[in-house]
Amino acid sequence: MTRSRVRSRWGWIGAVVTVGGLGCAPSTTLFSDASTTPTDTVTATDRAAPIDATTPTDAVTDRGAAQDTPTARDAVSPLDVPVLQDVVSQGDRPAGSDAGTADVPVARDIPLAADAAGGCAVRLGTTESAAGQVGGNGGNPSMDLVCPTGAQAIGVAVRVSDGPTSAGNRRSAAGLAVLCATVRFVDGAPQVGTETQVEVEGSGAFGWSPATWTAPARCPPGWVVSGLQASRGTNTELFLDVTVTCAELRANGTPTGMTRALYVEGSLREDPVYDTVMCPMGQVVRRLGTRTGAGFDAVTLFCAAPECAP
Repeated sequence: MTRSRVRSRWGWIGAVVTVGGLGCAPSTTLFSDASTTPTDTVTATDRAAPIDATTPTDAVTDRGAAQDTPTARDAVSPLDVPVLQDVVSQGDRPAGSDAGTADVPVARDIPLAADAAGGCAVRLGTTESAAGQVGGNGGNPSMDLVCPTGAQAIGVAVRVSDGPTSAGNRRSAAGLAVLCATVRFVDGAPQVGTETQVEVEGSGAFGWSPATWTAPARCPPGWVVSGLQASRGTNTELFLDVTVTCAELRANGTPTGMTRALYVEGSLREDPVYDTVMCPMGQVVRRLGTRTGAGFDAVTLFCAAPECAP
């Protein structure tokens, strides 16, 4: 860079000739001696092409202070919302397998403003269908597991007896919980609201208490519960070895047809006598009817079609 001062009728004028890197054209900045702000810029267009407007240039005043000129490269992109894509259906987990399902990173506990503009807030229609029962006929009908209004079933946890029960001297489920959260799509990306949990348990008699909750099996963001599998054990009186099936939703709230099976870690292992129930095509779980006695006996899936709230 070459610096010179030129006397004019208005006083001293500083001239700075800036020479860029290879292939860049020189430019000359003229400024008044009485101001630290450049007053005019002249480009030597008769010798080279104009300097790229996005190239940072140091403006040097008569006092020698340099001022950085920000460029378009300093812009920061908005934070992306994680999206799970191209997940392939795993199908049913092989019976007796000890391999758990790998955890999927998710964005959780994101409170959503009630008046958030735009997007698709997933809701379920009021027309439902009974998909079937998982588990035996012991105990009695108990409370339904229903998520709060506007929330969807996104996972399952099981409370398992710590010791053997009177049902064949085996450990078994004492309770079942459903994880609920709002699901919204904004610009095609899923957002999951703060989780709540609805649960039901038996009385705990005959060895079903004490009992401990398993870690929940959570669907990935943008996926919701659409099926359940459990074993009744060799004596057909147990409820254990639980797998939840999740269905992927499109940005318009409808299922894509892709499903994923997640084993509930800690729900024990058992062969055979599995009950597997899936919602009909295009539907997901709306509520779960339950049966309980001393422990947890069975669950019936009721399904409905998801859609976008207006």
